[in-house]
Amino acid sequence: MKKLKDLVPEDFPGVDSAKFEEWKQEQVKAARNSTIVVWGITAAVLIAIFVFDVYGIIPAILAIALIAVSGILINKKANDLARELGITKEMIKKATRN
Repeated sequence: MKKLKDLVPEDFPGVDSAKFEEWKQEQVKAARNSTIVVWGITAAVLIAIFVFDVYGIIPAILAIALIAVSGILINKKANDLARELGITKEMIKKATRN
């Protein structure tokens, strides 16, 4: 099973090679930034719980909402490039299975 970093333009016939490489770099950057954001939000929620004695569902709901919104914003450029190239999730799944 191939990883995203191992994909090549030939896995997606008719795709512009330069744009493909840009898309791949954006995917890697988005994954790295998502990890950083998730850890940052988790730390902020834990600080709120322990320092400010805030318990309950509110910090959890806030954390989930922040992670969801940040995930959408972080992946926007990569998703736009994929749409421009005509790369769909199904195509990525098929290419990574080979």
